[in-house]
Amino acid sequence: MNKKDLVINNRKDGYKLLKRYIHNTNKYNIVNNTNDDEINHCIKATNITNKSDRNDYIYDVICNILDDKWNKYSPCKFCNNKCIASRNNFMDKKYDGCCYSFKRKRFGKVNKEKCIHLKHDKSCDTKNISCKLFTCDYLKKKKIFSTEYDDYLLLKLFFNKKEKLIIKYNFFKTKEEVLNKLNEINHKPYILYLLSFDFVIK
Repeated sequence: MNKKDLVINNRKDGYKLLKRYIHNTNKYNIVNNTNDDEINHCIKATNITNKSDRNDYIYDVICNILDDKWNKYSPCKFCNNKCIASRNNFMDKKYDGCCYSFKRKRFGKVNKEKCIHLKHDKSCDTKNISCKLFTCDYLKKKKIFSTEYDDYLLLKLFFNKKEKLIIKYNFFKTKEEVLNKLNEINHKPYILYLLSFDFVIK
């Protein structure tokens, strides 16, 4: 059977055509006429048949894309270890920006603690998509910077609703922990999965 060509000429059409291609690779060839690297990554991901290998590939690519975006715009504008939100009294913690958003309950009290992956030189020793996707309310409110899950074709195309929860809401976890969670098989209906917080890595 001759395969039909799906020609991608722009990013907007790319999502619809890639989605069709992913579900019917035996019927179509994909032709990318754009210079969009993420579309090329999507095509490459489609050709990785092993789910865990594909998730590992996507995870690394998205982390690199997000790192490049944050580094390009540097919206937090740290000065003397205070981010722009802290300097404008928008946060209750003065230092280390959002790396203080880690919460633990002790005797019914919620405390904010510094992330264990934040090193002395203020770099991070793990790759976490949830953290990299997060934009604080100050940056959003002032329209300084924002990045959302649905901005990225790889995330929209290859992960279902349960996996989306895992990717968005497991802050401060290691890459290995997140990938292990993504690769789990869970047959619980989505609403129960959501309400029981099964997407959270313990």
